[in-house]
Amino acid sequence: MRPRLEEIFKTSLPQRDKFLSRLPGIFSEEVVHHWCQCSQSTYENLGRPTLRPLDKNKRYTLDFTLRKRTSSERFVAEMKCWPEYENYYYLRITSSNLRLHRQ
Repeated sequence: MRPRLEEIFKTSLPQRDKFLSRLPGIFSEEVVHHWCQCSQSTYENLGRPTLRPLDKNKRYTLDFTLRKRTSSERFVAEMKCWPEYENYYYLRITSSNLRLHRQ
């Protein structure tokens, strides 16, 4: 019998769960890097941006700065590790009505 997702990613050890959730995220980031290197890709990856609110000293480093090849528009993107994110909210998706932003 195969283990359920909850048995792998949601245990009584939150730091372990966060680490295990991060592993698929590392591979997913690599997929985006390689996709952006392809000349047929819509976007080019310019690297990891660091954002800092004007009124605060805290900095936030995100995953990607994507530049659209046809228009040079730039987009800052963050990839989430879904199993542990938002207290396991997305671990097992049971509805198409998803909460996409923190409320």
